[in-house]
Amino acid sequence: MKYKFINIFAPIFILITTISFINSSKIKGNVISCKAGSYLTNKKCQLCKAGTYSLKGQNKCYQCKAGTYSSKGSSGCKKCSIGTYSSKGASSCKKCKAGTTSLKGASKCSACSPGTYSKAGSSCKTCPDGAYSLKGASKCTTCPAGTYSIAGSSCKTCPDGTYSLKGASKCTTCPEGTYSIAGSSCKTCPDGTYSLKGASKCTTCPAGTYSIAGAKTCLDCQKDYYSSKGASKCTKCPEGTYTDKTGSSECIKNIKSQTQQDAEALRKALNKNNCDEEAIIKITINRTFAQRLEIVKAYKSTYGRDLINDFQWRLFGNFEDAVVALFTDPIEYDVEELIEAMDCFGTDEDTLIEIIASRPPSVLAKIKKKYNKKYKMVGDQYLIRNLEDDIEDETSGRLKKLLIALLQCNRGINTTPNEAQCASIANELYKAGEGKSGTDEAVFQKYFSILSPQELAVVYKEYQKKTGHSLFDAIDEEFSGDANKMLKTIIYTNLFPSEYFAIRVHDAIKGLGTNDNLLIRVLVTRSEIDMPKIKQYYKILYGKDMYKDVKDEISGDYQTLLLGIIG
Repeated sequence: MKYKFINIFAPIFILITTISFINSSKIKGNVISCKAGSYLTNKKCQLCKAGTYSLKGQNKCYQCKAGTYSSKGSSGCKKCSIGTYSSKGASSCKKCKAGTTSLKGASKCSACSPGTYSKAGSSCKTCPDGAYSLKGASKCTTCPAGTYSIAGSSCKTCPDGTYSLKGASKCTTCPEGTYSIAGSSCKTCPDGTYSLKGASKCTTCPAGTYSIAGAKTCLDCQKDYYSSKGASKCTKCPEGTYTDKTGSSECIKNIKSQTQQDAEALRKALNKNNCDEEAIIKITINRTFAQRLEIVKAYKSTYGRDLINDFQWRLFGNFEDAVVALFTDPIEYDVEELIEAMDCFGTDEDTLIEIIASRPPSVLAKIKKKYNKKYKMVGDQYLIRNLEDDIEDETSGRLKKLLIALLQCNRGINTTPNEAQCASIANELYKAGEGKSGTDEAVFQKYFSILSPQELAVVYKEYQKKTGHSLFDAIDEEFSGDANKMLKTIIYTNLFPSEYFAIRVHDAIKGLGTNDNLLIRVLVTRSEIDMPKIKQYYKILYGKDMYKDVKDEISGDYQTLLLGIIG
């Protein structure tokens, strides 16, 4: 019976085995071909293990190469994703550790380059502004105070005259009255010194001036007071001495005796067959305006001659013009400049703008009074001059109105502005210009002719705060030509006078030829006011030394004289 049982079921078993084999393989003649992802073993097709693969009909599994992986029964290997890696025959990819990364299909991880970072299994990202990293970093480090960085670059030290807080992307310029060295915090300038914006050191106040801590400028000593270099206050002159001007470094003794000596020396220099220009220059550059005017009087009383006429008789050219200007009363000099600006062929609007916009009301009143005593030839008659009438005849449009408005001498003298009122004026100016279609020029004329320098400074600041740009920008947008130039000159000469006259010096010597009249006027009229600051601003604006630029532009005795004024 047993034999019969086996005999009956044997065909069934063979049929089942054959069907199973056919499901995982394909028989071609006597060869068995396994499907992709499997291999032949003992005449059976088995799935390839993880980390290997096979193609259809290969009947053998191959290891995945480094940088790829596979799961069980795979027909191919997949590349590892960015930020992961694998070795040969891997069933999965491993994450790169923090501070490293990989490209797709990588067999190993590489350290993130400086300025970048990564978390485990991710790509390297650039550090944000104000932070940095070394090679292989898992996070960025904030730049310390006094340094800065952009987009992951190494932290760089802020240059002199600037500073930064922790994590900065740029350095901030130190304000006036402070200084910094190599990114340190801005320190206040001590007594007796001052600094402009962005200074790397404080400048010692020259003799004749003083300052207290944090000053942006040095103030002149009053008359009968003096100071030495770097003073925090001025000292009263001892009994029996005095000073004849503000900003004196020493008190004067026996000024009349010195004046007489100078008058005699000038007469001797002018009386020689060959005029002694060196002696004239030496006296001229070493005396103040007040002292030179006393010399003119002493010369007249001693010799009965006019010193200015003798200069004009014996000297020549630009040297003559400069010497005469230095021995002429400043009010008289301005009057003569205004007459020349309107009497020559065509009108010199730049000279009119410079003088009338830059002189304070008290000086303008004296200029008007002296001008209105001058005569001019009309036809065959001499007629008395009138400054406002001449301005009416020689100029036009908004420039004419602005010049005449300033000649009313109504500019305020308030030194403690009402900030709320100034903010309201700034708003009015905005509404009259940028805040409307067209321009209400009368509003600009009104305020620019009556505001004190201190009030104008606050209005300037409030306009910047309101609009995000300066009044200069607004004027450029709303005005053109001479009116534009006039309004900007009013701002410059009231708020930034030294910067303005540095520009005027540059205007006089730039390009081909030299505007000698302009050069002489600026150097003569500012010689005792702010010449050191003009030189500083010239250096800031043009990156050059004003003394050298002027020296290169002119020559001879004229050069020696002007360089003596510049100092």
